[in-house]
Amino acid sequence: MCTVLSDIPLVTSHDIDEVFAALATRRGVVLVPSRDFTGTNIIARSPAGVIPTMFGRMSLVKHLDECRRAQVPCEIIRQTGPALDLDLLADLIEFVRSAGPTNTLNQLGRLGLASN
Repeated sequence: MCTVLSDIPLVTSHDIDEVFAALATRRGVVLVPSRDFTGTNIIARSPAGVIPTMFGRMSLVKHLDECRRAQVPCEIIRQTGPALDLDLLADLIEFVRSAGPTNTLNQLGRLGLASN
């Protein structure tokens, strides 16, 4: 099972493929952290319920703790696109500054919040 947060507009199919490729074993977890390395923006688990999904600040540490507790292999993958989540105004400014043509940028432009 792969959970992808909805506030990471720069995620690509290549990013998801890389996560699944890293989940090579029958039992394991792959984590993609947020830019500040506190949150978890993508989590893949095999089997699906091997550890619970947690959200919010410090979820990365919580997921790592759960993996250790359950003795589940875990890999962290740093990915530039998925690392940028839109939680704060500074995140939105960074997104507008660095984003290519995306539906999110188009919608921000439609709302007058960014020029696209």
